[in-house]
This record gives sequence, C-alpha cells and structure tokens, in this order.
Amino acid sequence: SSGINAEYGVFSTRTIHRNYVDCVRWFGNFVLSKSCENKIVCWKANLKATKSSSIPSTLEVIHSFEYDDCDIWYMRFAVDYSFKWLAAGNQVGKVYLWQVDKEPGKPFILQHHKSTRAIRQVAFSPDSRILLAVTDDAMIFRWDVVQ
Repeated sequence: SSGINAEYGVFSTRTIHRNYVDCVRWFGNFVLSKSCENKIVCWKANLKATKSSSIPSTLEVIHSFEYDDCDIWYMRFAVDYSFKWLAAGNQVGKVYLWQVDKEPGKPFILQHHKSTRAIRQVAFSPDSRILLAVTDDAMIFRWDVVQ
C-alpha cells in the first residue's frame, strides 16, 4: 500500500534556540535552524536507539552563522541545491551569503542601494547560479553567483 506513515515527534529541545524557531532546513544529516537571535545554527541530535524509539542523548552544535540586524520573526533563509551556499536576509536590506562547502568563514554581504527594508525570504535557482531576495516593500532583487 502507498501513503505516509505519520509518527509522533521523537524529541524537542530549547537547547539550540531560546525562542521559537521560524525557519528550519535539512543540510545533509544536519539541521539548520534560526529563531530571532541573529544567527542560523547548524546542529545534529545524537540519537540513542531503543526498542521503542530513538531518544536524543545529546545535541551537538556544529556551527553558528552569525549576522546583524535579524532579530525579528519570519526571516527565511535558503540553502542551494548543491549544498554549497547558505543565504539569509536581514531587516535592513542586506543579504548574507556563506560558502558552506568549505570551512565557513565570513559571509559575503550583498546589498542594493534601493534595498533598505526587511528581506523576508531568499531563494536559489535550481542550478545555484541565481539568488533572489524579496523585501517588505514588495521589491525582488536578483544576484548572480559568480564562481
């Protein structure tokens, strides 16, 4: 038979963020999540299997991607399809772009002079060459990722 087998949640945590999480993505076997704390956290749960379920024994923070002016809700980040780039906007019109297929360093900061409002969401094209950002004042900005 086909369908979805829905199970109850295995664990929950307030260890990673101290507030509600408003964006989460898989990053390989890791989780990327953000709240309104000026950072995106890459983490994993080390699960301990039992006969009845998997219970997290520890949570391990792999890396925190910190950036400025992003302490409001509903700011969505994106990971490109090749898991090379991580992008997030902030509330003053800047986009932070991290190259995550190498040791993460300082982010590239992208900004257009007309982009001054909150960037609520970013998205990569399927080939990872184009990054779009949408702002609170209904503007859409495009950047071409150059290797």
